[in-house]
Amino acid sequence: MLATLAFLLAFQAVSQIEVPTRPPTPLEQVPNVAVIPYEIRGDLALGLRRSMDELGPMTSNGIRVPVRTQWRNQVRWSNDANGCLPQTSQMTWQIETTVPAIAADAEAGPRMRARFDRYRQQLDAFEYGRAVRINAGMEATLAAMRAAADCDGLIEARRAGEAAIVQANRDYDLATARARRNMRPLQ
Repeated sequence: MLATLAFLLAFQAVSQIEVPTRPPTPLEQVPNVAVIPYEIRGDLALGLRRSMDELGPMTSNGIRVPVRTQWRNQVRWSNDANGCLPQTSQMTWQIETTVPAIAADAEAGPRMRARFDRYRQQLDAFEYGRAVRINAGMEATLAAMRAAADCDGLIEARRAGEAAIVQANRDYDLATARARRNMRPLQ
């Protein structure tokens, strides 16, 4: 009897917690990341895939992809009579990941939505790795800028840091190419 009462009280407390329509992924918990969904429609995998092909973000080469991560930063520093003060460097950055999301009014049923969620989790896992690398690169760039001896060194540290982030993303793409090819497709 006491166990039943405890269960009922616990169940009541849990039932009052709002359940998200889709559980948050690690990607959405990474600092400086904004996840930007684009709505897709369809009732079967083929329709959803076509929708991603038509509406997905474009790469710099003009190719549509299902997901894309981009970043930008803004840098400021103080100056004195002798020029800039590298140790006062400040940087803010934003990482934007554009991802597919099934529209609420799409015809996809619960089973198709569950399959799509599994597919989306795979996409998020790869972009999570990219976002972590971008954050680490930005932090290292800021540290190098602050350690620079002069304005030229600060600017060079920023350029080198940004180039290193771009290279790290290329290396990540190469290192994960096989895993991405073997990713369970949306079918």
